[in-house]
Amino acid sequence: MPFRFSSDERVGAGLQRIAGEQTVSGLAEIDDPRLPRDKTVHQVRKRCKRLRALLRLARGGLGGVYDRENAAVRDAARLLSGTRDVDVMIATLQGLLDGDDTQIDSEAVAAIVAELRQLGSPQTNAANDDARGRLAEFRAAFAALSDRTNTWKIKGGGVATLADGFAATYGKARDAMGAAYAHPTPERFHEWRKHAKYHWYHLQLLRRIWPPVMKTLDSQASELADLLGADHDLAVLAVRLEEISTDESLRRALIAAAEARRTELQNAARILGARLFLAKPAAWNRTVRKLWKRRG
Repeated sequence: MPFRFSSDERVGAGLQRIAGEQTVSGLAEIDDPRLPRDKTVHQVRKRCKRLRALLRLARGGLGGVYDRENAAVRDAARLLSGTRDVDVMIATLQGLLDGDDTQIDSEAVAAIVAELRQLGSPQTNAANDDARGRLAEFRAAFAALSDRTNTWKIKGGGVATLADGFAATYGKARDAMGAAYAHPTPERFHEWRKHAKYHWYHLQLLRRIWPPVMKTLDSQASELADLLGADHDLAVLAVRLEEISTDESLRRALIAAAEARRTELQNAARILGARLFLAKPAAWNRTVRKLWKRRG
């Protein structure tokens, strides 16, 4: 089923179903021999993000279960951190070069790519063995998590819990946006990105309560996540470029191009974010409670 609560199920049952579907699908992706390892890692890391968003949505009714399971998913995801980062960095560099009118010698680009690969993820047998070991460790942790999802229970009012969780995450994203533009730093924009993505997942989870509007908001939040994701990738690339030993003028030109592109992305994100986070969190809290009762 889609990543959302159904109109004909109780909140607690929906929580268990969605969590179970994500873990079972993740295990199937790990065990699928047709999937390249980088694709597998991408997919299961996405499962982890969805699970953490689900837990945040139900946080108020989960008690200590939230702390235990959020930590479990977070720690499992950390086992795979960095395994795709170098490929993302190279793709970000290529995208930057494709959008730049300046013609850079192909040999110079190849040298930069080689250095970035060495800095990001040395391709040795030991590194490959370590990656395989980490994926196996992740699978064991994910399997244990999957076995526990049917024990997750929400205490108190289920609808109230979801409304509170939705409004809390929305409010954090709204505040993070204000902080990012008040004092712009890569860290502040990354923080906004994280909360905005959680809000995006929450829009997907509660889509059935107001389908036409939630579909539109989902699309806007997806676009915002892409903008902020691209901004983050460029910020990471700029830091890495500071560490390479290529020609100084070329390195500075690439960093300047990355920063210029980040400015464009941040301006676009500001316009979109202003629309998406216009309402106050309390208004969304009331809306979710009201619409859940009318869902059909």
